[in-house]
Amino acid sequence: MFADRMELAAAVAATAWLVLAVTTVVARRRAVPRRLGRPGVLVAGGIAALLFGAGAALADHVADAGMGPTGYDSAVWTFVVEHRSTAGTVIASALRAGGGIVALGALACAVGLVLALRGRRLDALLVAGTPLASTLLGDTLKLGYGRPRPPAAEQLIPEAGFSLPSGHTVDATVVLGVLALVLVARTASRARRAAIVAAATVTITAAGAGRVYLGVHWATDVVTGWLLGAAWVALCAVALLLAERTFQKPQGVQARGPGFDMPSQTTTTGQGANSTSPRLVDPSMPPVSGPRQRPTTTARASPA
Repeated sequence: MFADRMELAAAVAATAWLVLAVTTVVARRRAVPRRLGRPGVLVAGGIAALLFGAGAALADHVADAGMGPTGYDSAVWTFVVEHRSTAGTVIASALRAGGGIVALGALACAVGLVLALRGRRLDALLVAGTPLASTLLGDTLKLGYGRPRPPAAEQLIPEAGFSLPSGHTVDATVVLGVLALVLVARTASRARRAAIVAAATVTITAAGAGRVYLGVHWATDVVTGWLLGAAWVALCAVALLLAERTFQKPQGVQARGPGFDMPSQTTTTGQGANSTSPRLVDPSMPPVSGPRQRPTTTARASPA
């Protein structure tokens, strides 16, 4: 069954992360390259494995219940239907349009173009590629799970297709999450970082909640979309950390040509007494401690 295979994949990912973490701890005091074992990479990779595992476990729970509504879905559904209003419907409909793949794709391409023009190619690639990544992730899992949508009679805006996970939720989480990740990684101000994370979190939460309000998804569809989308964002964080380590250049190192003595030497011939130029050093010659001096002779006084 597809849900069981997804849980198996999550278990394999968690095991691989655990092996990597243990290997890093064991080799901590040895002089071996540990690019993949850097603390930031391990933390981001662990978060990705944890989120992916939680999403797979929740989807498997839904599958074990026969792909129908769970007790949690029924409770949330009853609450939402009883508290619908005209203003709420207008807001949820606006979120449906603004949180669709067309609007999010246009935003991602525009931001990716700006990043590319500024020379941030990896950031541009990650941001511009988010619409494709979220579409493939959501559509593939929907076909795999095959969960029916809620009853059409309760849908404010009828939609067809499968339900698990919520495509709008996955799209919003991946696109806005990666965009926030890139901005936070390049922002030094803590206040701006907090504002970026808060804005992305509120928007992603509203996009998912709007799908439940419109009656086109169960609550577990939305939660699964949040978890799987956040797992992709964590994987993008791993990519950024690895790229930062790979392209980091040591500072304060000057290149020296073989056989050249870089300190300036004072010469008294050719270009004047104050000119400087590199002097070729012969390794076979002993070092010279100071300038050579011509021997002086003392004239003898002739007898009177």
